[in-house]
Amino acid sequence: MSSAMNVNDSLNDIDDDDINNEIYNTNENNKEQRESNVPLTTGNLIPRFIRNEPASALAIAFSQNDEFIAVALANSVIKVYESSTGALVSSLGYPKTNNEGYSVPCTSLSFRNVDGSGKRAKNVLIAGYASGATIHWHVTSGQALQMNIERNNQIHCVSYNKHGRMYCTAGSDFHVRVYDATTTNLLYDMFAGKDGYTSGHSNKIFSVKFHSKDPNILLSGGWDNTIQIWDCRLKYSIRSIYGPHICGDSLDINNEGDCIISGSYSKETPLQFWDFKTCKLREEIIWASSFKRRSLLYSAHFSHADNPNYFYAGGSNINEARVYSIETNKCLGSAYGFEKPVYCLAMSKNEKILALGDGDNHFYYYSIDPSLLEEEKEELRKVNEADTLSHYFDKK
Repeated sequence: MSSAMNVNDSLNDIDDDDINNEIYNTNENNKEQRESNVPLTTGNLIPRFIRNEPASALAIAFSQNDEFIAVALANSVIKVYESSTGALVSSLGYPKTNNEGYSVPCTSLSFRNVDGSGKRAKNVLIAGYASGATIHWHVTSGQALQMNIERNNQIHCVSYNKHGRMYCTAGSDFHVRVYDATTTNLLYDMFAGKDGYTSGHSNKIFSVKFHSKDPNILLSGGWDNTIQIWDCRLKYSIRSIYGPHICGDSLDINNEGDCIISGSYSKETPLQFWDFKTCKLREEIIWASSFKRRSLLYSAHFSHADNPNYFYAGGSNINEARVYSIETNKCLGSAYGFEKPVYCLAMSKNEKILALGDGDNHFYYYSIDPSLLEEEKEELRKVNEADTLSHYFDKK
């Protein structure tokens, strides 16, 4: 990933009254946007504001209740914004040692989920750094709660499990590690496969996730063109998928735990669905018919709403992000025309916001218009009714 650092601390708001969906869908104003280097949108994405950052955004995460958006920057700083207003809540800098500052890229973020017991602090964020450090931050107070360092490793990805009791890390040394979230004690260190069956990773890992149903299972992907499925009880990789070239946080599993999405740095097969149990390809998601119009992906995710409606992805080549319907795999909205690659994407749990970071030191905030989804659902309802009537009369 590029990490250009053109320092610019100003925050340039784009007023909601001046930028709305109608304006962005007129030819005259699209021309004005192109001239001002403001990316364009189609479909259900409504631009709300842009923030100029001092460095490229490498990771974005929403807090559990969608109250905050955290943006990890290539200069080590994490900016935390209020989701409802876009106001800056805190700026979290890498801790100084011996009065010397660091400019270590913050590569990954994950907010800790908490249950209703009230025994654990809310708004805790874990961040991974290229120095091998992981830091637990309390985002509202700006305090660093805990810090661990994995020697001789660059951490590229971190993730809490569903209940926030464990977290995992992975990076440049090909290992997947699982820690106790309370004590930060190392629980599992996994790097090997099962002899003659799986191999583990042989190159850098850029995405790691806990299974959505089973806390003992993890998935990881990286530069070796494989997705590895790990079992903590056995401490090795139990299954693998060959093909996806993972270069960012572009690996995820759906809420049901039966489907994997992969976003590859590949024009041929950028976006794919895989069956979790069999590791077989379920479906190729069409990005574009022409190779020139396909993105080389850095980010791909499922929505993790209670009843999810979307999956989404973004990357380089044409520097674009897209939101798809999970029901039909149809693209419902896109943002395009970025000067540099889209490195990271995140969707709020309520599916009302899409946040995006690019390699040109910008953080973008979009509202998601639900009307296109409702129209699609109505069309599907009519089609299903027609099919039902057709089958009935065929039987007659």
